[in-house]
Amino acid sequence: MTGFPGCGKNLIPKLASIIFDLPLIKINVKMLLREEINELRYNIKVLLKKIEKLEPCILWIDEIDLNDGRGNFEKNIFLELCNWLKDKNDRIIPILILRDIFSTSLNEIKNNVFDEIFFIDLPNNEERIDILKIYLKILEIDENSLILEKLSLLFQGYSSYEMKKISKILIEELFIQEENFTIEKTINIIENNKPLSEIFEKKIKKIKESVKELKFRLSSEKLEKNIVIKKIMRKSDLVYSKGGIFKPSFSFEEIEIVNLYVSKFLVTQSLWVDLMKENPSHDKGENLPVERISWWKSLEYCNNLSEAYGFLPVYNLESGNLKINYLSGEIVEANMADFGKTEGFRLPTEAEWEWIAKGGDKTLGKSLTKYCGSDNLDEVAWHWDNSFRKSHEVGKKDPNELGIYDMSGNIWEWCYDTKTQGEISKEKPYLYDITEGYRRLKGGSWGNYENYCTPSYRYYGGAVGYGSNIGLRVVRTAK
Repeated sequence: MTGFPGCGKNLIPKLASIIFDLPLIKINVKMLLREEINELRYNIKVLLKKIEKLEPCILWIDEIDLNDGRGNFEKNIFLELCNWLKDKNDRIIPILILRDIFSTSLNEIKNNVFDEIFFIDLPNNEERIDILKIYLKILEIDENSLILEKLSLLFQGYSSYEMKKISKILIEELFIQEENFTIEKTINIIENNKPLSEIFEKKIKKIKESVKELKFRLSSEKLEKNIVIKKIMRKSDLVYSKGGIFKPSFSFEEIEIVNLYVSKFLVTQSLWVDLMKENPSHDKGENLPVERISWWKSLEYCNNLSEAYGFLPVYNLESGNLKINYLSGEIVEANMADFGKTEGFRLPTEAEWEWIAKGGDKTLGKSLTKYCGSDNLDEVAWHWDNSFRKSHEVGKKDPNELGIYDMSGNIWEWCYDTKTQGEISKEKPYLYDITEGYRRLKGGSWGNYENYCTPSYRYYGGAVGYGSNIGLRVVRTAK
C-alpha cells in the first residue's frame, strides 16, 4: 500500500481488521531498526512464532521502506518475512505500508508474495464530499444542497488529512468569532493553506507518471460497488476448510480438494438484495435464505460479490457462453476450468460440496453421521416433517463438523456441475457438459423427506429454472 501523504494509508489495515473481523498485528520497522542485528534476527523469529499462534490475522508492516543505512532490514528481515509468509499466505493477510514510491524495497515487494500494490490517490470529488460530511457535520450543512459540491471543488488537490486540518481551523474560527458558516470564509482559509500537491507539484507529477507506468491498482477504482459492503465477509460468516484427498460417493477415483473459504450460512435475502437490488423469494425475511433463483442468477451474484470486494470474478458471462477467468488473466472454457487458479466467489463443485458437508479435513471427508452433522435429522435440518412447509432463518439448527449450517435441509444448494453421466478425475474433479441444461443440487430442503437430506444424495434442476426451495452457498479458493 503506497500513495500520497495524508490520504489514509494507515487506516487500511485497521479497516481490513474490522471488515474481516480478524485480529490486527502491527510490526513497527522503526522500532526494529533500533536493535543490534543479531538481536534483531532473534527477536524477529520470536515475533513470527507469536504471530503464528494468532492466525488467522491481518499483519500490518508499517514503513517497510525504512532502513538504517546499512540495508539491515531489507537484507535480513524483509526477505525472511516474505519466505515465512509464503507458507502462511492462506491464513495471514499481510498489508505493507510503503511511504516512498521510489524506494528500492518496491522491487522486493513486487517479486515476492504480495498479490496487489494499491496506490492511495488524492480523494476524488465523491470522496471529498464524504470527507466533508464527516468533518463539517457540526455545522449542519444541508447534504442535499450544492454547498458540499462547491466545497469539494475548492478542496481539489488536497489530501484527506489537509481537509481535516482546514475543517478544524474553520470550525474554531467560526466559534471564536461567533460567525455563521459561509463559502467566502472557507475560501479565505483554503487560500492560506496550500496543499502539498501544489507545493511539490513536480514531484507529484512524477509520482503520477510512475503509478501509471507501474500499473498500480488505484484505491478508488471500484468505489461505487464497494459502497454496498455491509457484513458479508466477516470472519463469523466464513469458514476456512482445508483441502485434502477425497473419494466422493459418486466416484470410483480419489481427487484432490483445494483449500476453500466457505460461507457458514446459506446466502440470505438481505445479502442478496444488497448486491442484486431485488428479492425474488417466495417466503420473505432478511435472514431467510434467498430462493427462487436460477443457476445463472447465482453466477451473477457470485460475480457481483467478487467485484464488491475487489476480487477478479470467476465467471465470464459477457459472450453469453460461460467461460472461467483465471487470476493470471487467462480465460478458459467452462468445461476446462481449474478452480484453484481463480480468485473470486463461486459455486462449489459437487465434490467440494460433499467434502464440506461431510466435515472436510475434520473427518477426512468420511461420513461420521447419516446427515450433515448428526444422525438425528431434526437436530441439523428443516425438512418435510418439521418445517411447516416453508424455509426458516439460517443458522437455527446445529452445524456440521466444520461449523457450517443448513447443509442438510432448509434449501437445496446449486453446485457448478451439470447433470452429466461420467466419471470425475484428479485432472478434472467435476462434470460439466456445455450442451447439458440441468445442474446439480445438493442438501435437500424443507419440502423433502429424510433420504433427500443426506450428503450423498444427488438431485438436479434446470439451469434457467427456480423454485421456492432452491438457493445457494458460496465458496472461494483459499490462496
